[in-house]
Amino acid sequence: MHVLDGGEHPQLPYFQRATSIELDTLYMALPPTAGGFPALERLFISRCYGLDLATLILRCSRLRVLRARCFGNVPSLKIHSASLEELVLDKFVVREQDDAAYSIDIIAPALKQLMVSFTTRTLHYSVSISAPMLQKLSWHCWYSPKDLTVGAFWFVMRLWLERPPSSQPNNREGTCLSMEIYVHRDQPMDDAHGHFAQEIEKLPVGDFTVLVLYLNLMDVTHVFGPMVLHLLVATNQFRTATRKLKVVLERWPSKAKEACPPICPCHEPTSNTRRTKTISLTSLEEVEIQGFQGLDDDFDFLKLIFQCAPILKRMTVKLLDNVAPSKDGWTEIDNTFKKYPSVECYASTSVSVDATRSAEN
Repeated sequence: MHVLDGGEHPQLPYFQRATSIELDTLYMALPPTAGGFPALERLFISRCYGLDLATLILRCSRLRVLRARCFGNVPSLKIHSASLEELVLDKFVVREQDDAAYSIDIIAPALKQLMVSFTTRTLHYSVSISAPMLQKLSWHCWYSPKDLTVGAFWFVMRLWLERPPSSQPNNREGTCLSMEIYVHRDQPMDDAHGHFAQEIEKLPVGDFTVLVLYLNLMDVTHVFGPMVLHLLVATNQFRTATRKLKVVLERWPSKAKEACPPICPCHEPTSNTRRTKTISLTSLEEVEIQGFQGLDDDFDFLKLIFQCAPILKRMTVKLLDNVAPSKDGWTEIDNTFKKYPSVECYASTSVSVDATRSAEN
């Protein structure tokens, strides 16, 4: 059954025999009378602002599938259901209201699939999820610019977590955590409160076997290495659980090398960099770097990864197209690879995938 109503705060009618209901409306209120939806198994909600979702779910004792999109104007999100098996919460906004912290509270012992996508206007929110039968997970969060910082010149714009069902034959890599990170060169930002580590702890799972970093360097092309290592140090999960690291460098094309401005990420204090040189990435087995340009910081990061990953098995470097095989960058890459004969090493341009060298075991 499909209900479409654009009136002002209409009441949701009862459908005693309905097994599936779809609501597409700006405002909808629950009727004040007692009762529920004893036969309802599937509920789709779009643009329902102000709807008491927690109470509605309690009135649906047989609900198996709930999909809610673009809902809001509530101080917290509470989903408690003994029957729910699939839950999709899409495009909602987390913000502080009346000085109260927002909370995402999900208790669903039968839940098998969970997909959450939201934008947060604050870092002061909590997440509590109890779903012991969960198989498939997708968690996607957008942040306001410069809210979630990594070091003094970097901020996270987007974070997403994917864990496919373990029964899938291609699920060899496990849980994948991806982040889109931007450089900020106007003035240093304050990350002294440890918000990044706290944000990672809010994620529903912590066994990130794959870590993917999309780094938007703009025209600052020589300072990403210390930031990545600072990020790896920030949380214990990255150091001990990550088996595969993928770094994608997104650079703006530049015709000529420009001098550093007075405020530049490369002027960031080096205390964190020195500390990261002593870390050990104990589980890291595979590393892939895309957008390699052959600059000094590129090679510093490459060499440091070799030093910090004692069980590294495979290293793949994909250079920008403008780095020709005859340039010195290829020679230095090859010389670096030769120092680690136990690691399978490959280098190519972003177009071709020709191996420069494959180490003999």
